[in-house]
Formats: sequence, structure tokens, C-alpha cells
Amino acid sequence: MTSYYIPQPKPEAKSRVRDESAAKLFRRATLESLRPDDELTDQMIRVGTKIYRLHSAITATQSGFFSRNHEAILQKNRIGQPFIVDDMNVTEDLFDRIVSWFYSARGFASADDFKALIALYKAASDLDVDVLLLRILEVVAADENGSKFPGGDAENILELLNLAYKELCPRPEPYPDDFPHTKSFYSSIINLCDRLCDRFLKTIPVSALIDLEVLDDDDIDWRLRAYLRERLDDATILVKDR
Repeated sequence: MTSYYIPQPKPEAKSRVRDESAAKLFRRATLESLRPDDELTDQMIRVGTKIYRLHSAITATQSGFFSRNHEAILQKNRIGQPFIVDDMNVTEDLFDRIVSWFYSARGFASADDFKALIALYKAASDLDVDVLLLRILEVVAADENGSKFPGGDAENILELLNLAYKELCPRPEPYPDDFPHTKSFYSSIINLCDRLCDRFLKTIPVSALIDLEVLDDDDIDWRLRAYLRERLDDATILVKDR
């Protein structure tokens, strides 16, 4: 009886197949949601594939399955640095479409999803990053029941709100003359962040806030920390009144 040696696929090959599958899913969903003659379709697929690959590499490091292919992706994009988009004419309309699709199709299921989109936005150096981040917040705010963001996870809710305050609501006030926007622009952003705080913080159990120990976290913006302290104080008063 003749035996044959069947070579096993390398981890890099498995990863490549996984990336290609993600790209196919993205392509199918995109084509279903867009007109066949939409000129942005191909570009959205290419950018979307990059998001999936980066997200896959991040997940791989957390799960322990980490191949040389994942390492190359992380090295190329340097986690924590602006996401690299090669040879692309990135437009505001393209970003709008990606965010709208990402949110309507599956929501921001995790903080990694949100970070991947923010990183993609920051790659567009010729666009106003503040305005683009504000646009993500507006998409989230438009979801009246908060069902798609951020998966009911207290840490994800705080991730969005903290990033919004720190990136969009700079200190100190009054703002210097060289700030890129008017005072009314920042006031409108702060109002939006405050409204999101009022809505989302009510969905976080007080026990979860205590477990996260957010009041002692120096990375939490001072305005968000004030909201959290007020929420905990109100909860304490309610318990005493019972």
C-alpha cells in the first residue's frame, strides 16, 4: 500500500485564507447594500479588507494564535499609530459610507472595531480628523435605543465616551486662537458628548462601574470622571432612601 505525504498548511496560509474569507464577506455585504454601478464599491472593499486584516491580527495576539503573517500586518500598521492606507484617494464620502455600513450591518461589537475605524480615519491626513470622529459620534447618537453600540459592554461604552471627550473636547478653556475650530464648534461637540453620557451611562450597572475602578484611572477624562462620580453618588442616595 502506497502512502503519500500530505503537506499541512502553514499558519500563514491559514491566516491568508481567513483574511480572504473576510474580504469576500465584506464584498458580498457591500455589493448588496450598494448600486452595481457605484464607483466607490471597489475602494470600499479594499479599505474594508484592510480593516478586517488589522482586526484579525489584533485578535490573533489576544487568542495566542499568532503567525508571521499577523506580525507583518502589525509591523506595517504599527498598532497605536495612524492606520496606513497605501495609494488610495481617501475621501469624506468614502469614510461616511464605510462607517454607515459598518454600523448598520453589525454595529461596533467591540472596542477593537471602534479603534480600527478611528485609526482608518486618522490615516486621511488631508481630512479634518475632528470632524470625522464627530461624524462617528453622530451615527451612534442616531441609534435611538442604543442597540448596536457598544454591545452592552461597560468598557466599550467608556471607550467611546472617553475618546470623544479627550479627542474632541480639548482643554483649557477659553480655547487658544490657533485652535482649528470655533468655540461654537467645540460647544456643540461637548453638548453631544454630554447627551451620550446621559444616555449610555444609565445603561451601565453601578456594580460594573465600581468593578472597573474608573474613578481612580488617570486615563479617564476629567469630565467623564465627573459624570461617573455623579452617577455613583446618585446610586448611593437611592440605596440610602430605600
